[in-house]
Amino acid sequence: MPTVERENYFPRIDQYKNWYDNKAVKAKSNYLRTKITSGLFAVLVPVVANVNQVPFFGDVTLYSNVLVTIMGTFVAVMLALENVLKYKDQWVNYRSTEQFLTREKILFDSRSGPYISLDEEAACHRFIGVCEDAIQNENLATLNILTRDETTNAKYSK
Repeated sequence: MPTVERENYFPRIDQYKNWYDNKAVKAKSNYLRTKITSGLFAVLVPVVANVNQVPFFGDVTLYSNVLVTIMGTFVAVMLALENVLKYKDQWVNYRSTEQFLTREKILFDSRSGPYISLDEEAACHRFIGVCEDAIQNENLATLNILTRDETTNAKYSK
């Protein structure tokens, strides 16, 4: 086995952990933003639609209809974006990978779990292999998440 230089590889793991953490935070924020916003607008649509029936508002039918159309379209667009971009799935995927890399690094540093009886060189090789596999699996899972609907739709449209 070739010699592993920790100072060359271990910053890569920290870099990936930080990247996954940042992506998870953004995906969670996007997911919550789309859900809260679309939910709020969906609740307001019937209220705005019925405003024209309240006597003290006067005749606001035209404005009410336009606003309902805009709000309904906005809700549809937000839900479509969530359906296509899969923010929740990405958030869970990125967070899981970041947590896995963190756990694996702790196990390696403390020589616990699968590293308990390994010498430094063997432990480094195992750690690198496990982390690289996790990164590769995350990449494949993300591609699967983002292309799942097209594959499913193509399969059923034949």
